[in-house]
Amino acid sequence: VRVGRASVSYSLPLTYSFLSRELRHVVESDSLLIEVAPDPTVGQPPHYRGAAGGGLTLGVDPLALDMAVGDSRTVTVSLEGRGNVALWPEPAIVWPEGLRAYPGEVQVSVQRASGLIRGRKTFSYLLVPDSAGVYHVPSPAYPYYDRDTHRYVELRGARLDVVARPGASPGIARATPRP
Repeated sequence: VRVGRASVSYSLPLTYSFLSRELRHVVESDSLLIEVAPDPTVGQPPHYRGAAGGGLTLGVDPLALDMAVGDSRTVTVSLEGRGNVALWPEPAIVWPEGLRAYPGEVQVSVQRASGLIRGRKTFSYLLVPDSAGVYHVPSPAYPYYDRDTHRYVELRGARLDVVARPGASPGIARATPRP
């Protein structure tokens, strides 16, 4: 990408008189060339989806839920670190059968410090168990290209355990597939 020259023009009076002539000035910058290279393919994980940053952490909140069938609870998965926070893709989470997850709001907050962008991206899910039981949601994996170490890294979040007990409300009816 070539960024053209920036220019500013201004005038200065030759004397302090209101009727004085002005001396015009024009200042121009040099043009700028920005080259963006693709992420390296060497060592790229097969389930990589384009996330890049530095010092990323992955959190799951809460880590355990005790709820009745048909009740709903919110679970959040958050990424925090340096980079273009808005472009970080959603972590791949495998929800077990019998536990419905409805994606909710995505929140992005960023701060700028020392010329770097740092922030947090939070994904929320509304969980509703269909039937009683114990559900183990595997820890989400998040591969990204680490700009600090110049290599691919895979983050692992904590496992989520959900205990669904029979509740006062009847279970959610669901169709069973044909054999």
